[in-house]
Amino acid sequence: MKRLLLGKQVKIKLAPGDFKSGSTSFQFNLDLGYLPNVTYLIDANTLAVVDLDAATAVTNLVTNGNFNSGITGWAKYNGATDALSAASASEAYEGNGAMKVINATDNSGGEWKTQIHADFTSTLTAGKNYTISYMIRSEAPGSVRCSTTGGSAQYQGNQATSTTWKLIEWKITAAGTETGFNFDLGLLAGTYYIDNVTVTDGSSAGGGATAPVTIEKTDAEKTKIIGDAMTDWISKMMTHYKTSVFAWDVVNEPMKEDGTLRNGTEGDTAADYFSWIKYLGKDYAVTAFKLARQYGNETDKLFINDYNLESRLDKCDGLIEYVKYIEGKGARIDGIGTQMHIDLNTDKDKIAQMFQKLATTGKLIKISELDIRLGTATPTVAQQASQSEMYQYVIDMYKKYIPAGQQYGITIWGVSDNSKEHEYWLPNESPNLWDANYVRKHAYKGTADGLAGKDVSLGFSGELQKP
Repeated sequence: MKRLLLGKQVKIKLAPGDFKSGSTSFQFNLDLGYLPNVTYLIDANTLAVVDLDAATAVTNLVTNGNFNSGITGWAKYNGATDALSAASASEAYEGNGAMKVINATDNSGGEWKTQIHADFTSTLTAGKNYTISYMIRSEAPGSVRCSTTGGSAQYQGNQATSTTWKLIEWKITAAGTETGFNFDLGLLAGTYYIDNVTVTDGSSAGGGATAPVTIEKTDAEKTKIIGDAMTDWISKMMTHYKTSVFAWDVVNEPMKEDGTLRNGTEGDTAADYFSWIKYLGKDYAVTAFKLARQYGNETDKLFINDYNLESRLDKCDGLIEYVKYIEGKGARIDGIGTQMHIDLNTDKDKIAQMFQKLATTGKLIKISELDIRLGTATPTVAQQASQSEMYQYVIDMYKKYIPAGQQYGITIWGVSDNSKEHEYWLPNESPNLWDANYVRKHAYKGTADGLAGKDVSLGFSGELQKP
């Protein structure tokens, strides 16, 4: 008597390395000869080869939602003659273009007075849920809503817009008469930019809409998008401030604490942590310095900057080696910034060693963000005296070990201990030169003595003196 066992679904995952390079097809066998006297029942209708890396296909019910080929398929229903036009790639959320809409005047209750329309590729199905999704920004605070056309119209509530791109989704259940929809932009005057418009079938009849489908960009697409963003940002910043800013932190905080490069997996949530190197590789900094040099002034001073160099000398060494790597790739770095967010327990010997290491690079050296924490917002006189001594020590070591020609400057990170200045940085602290009431602290004199290289109070009468 033969036994009939329960059926089993078998799945085999193959990686790219399982295929011969350059292959365009493959075959597979079902090898069933291992056990004797066994009868196999195989449902040939369930055999399938699925590309697990392929993006899930999503049908967009508007034909030109990304505006990469202009604004074909979109029409002005209401509004001024120049209300609708194509936006450039630089004005788009992504891709080659966007839709630009100008509403000239405020119209209380007149959302429809500037109205842009697109037809659906097919009439919506009664009872089905659909999601209308779009990215929008405006040059000033504005308002948008969507409305359907064909039969009884459905209306989205008014949605606020701003200068920042915003994703807006509107979920509807179709009556079965909808043939298209509008962007109603007549409420508030302004210039609006719209991109990435999708209208998708969200669920079967009677159910709630399903979760949005995310189509992952390829690695090559990500590299291009992030690379273009870097070029856009640096070129525009350097060009805009070319006549007023002459020194830049081009690359900030590239190193991990152990002296190796950040790799894009640091942070509280690794999946959400952005790092240039994650998308552009180790040479991202090479590109950044070359772009800054290209679009800025030839005489601009370009810096690389990081923190904890005084407490982690291996991190300091790693940064110095990265500077050598960047310059070995043809970029030029003028200086290195050490932030120096320190406290009274910071190892003074390591501070001195850091400056000695940085001096050997021959680069301009700056202390870029100096503050000295006390661990309290109400320090004692003794704590303030120790803080003053530490400020003076840092400046003394900077001047001692960094040759005069390499001393670019010292920036104190903040003005006073006033709580309004420390809502987000070192709250309940007292790291600065003025107290919470903007009265000079001991640290003010320690800093002044360090900069002057002497006790500035000696022989001082209290009167202002001409230089």
